[in-house]
Amino acid sequence: MSFKRVKGADRGNRELNITTEALAVGEALVYVPGSDKVTAATSSAEIDLSAGIVVKAATNTDTQVLVQTIMEGDEYIVATSYDTSTDDNYNTMALTNSTTVNNSGTTVADDTGVVRQLGIVGATTDRLVRVEFVRVSHAD
Repeated sequence: MSFKRVKGADRGNRELNITTEALAVGEALVYVPGSDKVTAATSSAEIDLSAGIVVKAATNTDTQVLVQTIMEGDEYIVATSYDTSTDDNYNTMALTNSTTVNNSGTTVADDTGVVRQLGIVGATTDRLVRVEFVRVSHAD
């Protein structure tokens, strides 16, 4: 499961320039330093470069993608790498990729700590959590 906003007002969407890649709805995006483009987030994504969540899929021939801006107070449901635990509530987590967070059981203290777990969703084996982004980027 990719990022799905479950709390927060709809504040509209915006189109951003993309690198040459296909993007699916719900993928987390980051700005590419030194360019005017965004790309799918990876495990090394830093919170200050967060650009938003894909709202409309894009193909590798598209030049722009429709993106939902991440705002303070927004909450999302997203998949995890491992079975979930309430012991991880309020841990800061890095991304595994653009659609999954790494819930390894320890808080990530550096800038790759992109989201904070607020709770688990369903059974622990469902591997779904409710998260908020730690800091909101205002790079544009």
